[in-house]
Amino acid sequence: MNEKYAEYAENSIYDEEVFEAAELLDIPPDMVEELYRGEHDSDADFACQFANDLGLAPTQATWPTYFIDWEAAARDLMMDYGKSGGHYFQTSY
Repeated sequence: MNEKYAEYAENSIYDEEVFEAAELLDIPPDMVEELYRGEHDSDADFACQFANDLGLAPTQATWPTYFIDWEAAARDLMMDYGKSGGHYFQTSY
């Protein structure tokens, strides 16, 4: 990892792994904490969590509201986000 990223990682709430992922995506080290959106198993999981965090996901767990195509939602969402090693970052800044 670049020395600059390591320096920021030392003083961050996030571990070095997050900064390594950010470096691979060319996220400036001073913006990692602001742009980091967490670790997720897939783009669909990221999209679902993102929608839940914003209060946009349906709360009614009955048909048809639970048939959201999270893969399609993720494809659209990923136009503004990048991932590396399961770590997601906003890349449209």
